[in-house]
Amino acid sequence: MFTKINVSRRSASLARGCAFLLACFAFVQTSFAIDCGFEGSSIRLTTQAEVNDFHATHGAGGTCDRLLGGLNISGQDISDLTPLEPITEIQSVLILEGNDVLTNLNGLSGLVAIGMSLDIVENSALETMDGLSSLADIGYSLRIRGNPALLNLDGLSSLASVGYTLLEPLCESIVIRDNPSLVNINGLSGISRAECDISIETNQALENLDGLSGLVSIGGDLAIYENTSLADISGLSGVKEVGYSFVGIGIADSLISNVDALSSVEKAGDLSLFNNTLLSDCSGVLTLVDTVDDYEPGPGSGPAPDLEWVTNFWDLDSIWDNAPGCNSVDEVLAVEP
Repeated sequence: MFTKINVSRRSASLARGCAFLLACFAFVQTSFAIDCGFEGSSIRLTTQAEVNDFHATHGAGGTCDRLLGGLNISGQDISDLTPLEPITEIQSVLILEGNDVLTNLNGLSGLVAIGMSLDIVENSALETMDGLSSLADIGYSLRIRGNPALLNLDGLSSLASVGYTLLEPLCESIVIRDNPSLVNINGLSGISRAECDISIETNQALENLDGLSGLVSIGGDLAIYENTSLADISGLSGVKEVGYSFVGIGIADSLISNVDALSSVEKAGDLSLFNNTLLSDCSGVLTLVDTVDDYEPGPGSGPAPDLEWVTNFWDLDSIWDNAPGCNSVDEVLAVEP
């Protein structure tokens, strides 16, 4: 009798132990984050239901915190990204495009790094990017285009680094284009260098460039075009060097009255200033267009040694259609003491 009871007790104890181990295994499966997808793949979410079921579908029973490929979110009924909160890293691209009712990106608050590009394109109801407040690094380019309700980029305030995307002949680091309600770009103030072009174009409500106040060097063009409310470019005052893809420094169709912010630029690929009807003071670019080589280590060549790609005086014909005093290189040089 004693032996039977002992065996029974041992069996019960063993059963409890097995149950405990199974419970622990289940806990591990459901509680620990895992990688999703595979290198070179892209997960596409086209409905709110697919967003809601993201981890169940792609997490293999766990919670997905890192995507080994890319993520494309594009759906007419997608309004809530909070099911994606556990994601901290996307190793390829993140694309948010054509989401008609998505007003914010709050569900991406855990995202710290994107290995390739971030594209936010034609999301008609998107107002803020606050959900990206943890994002610190983008390996390739940042492109924000065609978001008519977007007011600011404050949600990118943690962003410290962007790379570039090379699509011959284009080489893009930052593109902010066709966002008619965008008032400021302050969320970009943590970026100090862009490897390739920065294009800020056709943002009709944009008033200033304070969000570029951290910039020191730009590897490609600085193109500031058709921002018809832009009156203040003092955010460029820290820029020392601008490269060249097509225009070097180009500013057109704005409300600026001076280019004093460019007085710290020591070297640029080229310079274009046109269709700025209030621009009457161009003394800020005097050292760029004069015949003195101000850039070290020097020496430069051509009629304007600090403009690297200008080889003869006729290349300097892109200062025109501004206010008197800034309608030609001759007018700019006329103020030289």
